[in-house]
Amino acid sequence: MSDFYTLQIASIVKETKNSVSIAFQIPDSLQHTFSHKAGQYVTIKHTINGEEIRRAYSIHSTPDSELLKIGIKKVEGGTFSEFANTQLNQGDTLEVMPPEGTFVVETDLSHKKNYVAFAAGSGITPILSIVETVLKEEPNSTFLLIYGNQSKLETMFHNQLVALATAYPTRFSLEFIYSRAHDEGERFGRIERSTVNYFLKNKFGDTVFDAFYLCGPEPMIDAVSSTLKDNGTS
Repeated sequence: MSDFYTLQIASIVKETKNSVSIAFQIPDSLQHTFSHKAGQYVTIKHTINGEEIRRAYSIHSTPDSELLKIGIKKVEGGTFSEFANTQLNQGDTLEVMPPEGTFVVETDLSHKKNYVAFAAGSGITPILSIVETVLKEEPNSTFLLIYGNQSKLETMFHNQLVALATAYPTRFSLEFIYSRAHDEGERFGRIERSTVNYFLKNKFGDTVFDAFYLCGPEPMIDAVSSTLKDNGTS
């Protein structure tokens, strides 16, 4: 079993009212130990009010980043997520296990693929790393991201995603969906069967997608998965 290592928090950025991005500085001696693939996660261990808490959080930084970053959305009644959003500070330390997980992308310079990801809420965290890694490492590939939230104010990494869309205008298509806000130019509703069909059969109907990534609440994943299967995607 992997060990935990004490890592210092280099910075904490408030992404939304209810979420933060925590960046860890990785010592030179642990660079190999904490190398990761886009899409992986780390397990955090911390003692709060005398109770040891362990939680897994996805990495949103790319494998070539100097800092290892995780996103944490505050969950009502979530002991560690509330602690992370309200009490952690730059310079604090946490016990962190090396990256693991198989929800990853294997990039290749020669690939010419069309990727699509459906994400909702904090499910964007591993997807962000996957999107950015593909855009950087596969210059002939494209990526469509369909990302659902309650509103723009609740959208983690909104500015970073918009910046990526600006930097890769012909290769990265970004679609925001809001369930509780009407924003001009954005789709209203949730990611469900009709949403999948609209984007894949209509708006992007001329594109044949080679790889699919889903991350978010279970009902969303079930709805998207069943729709993709009904459309002949294995």
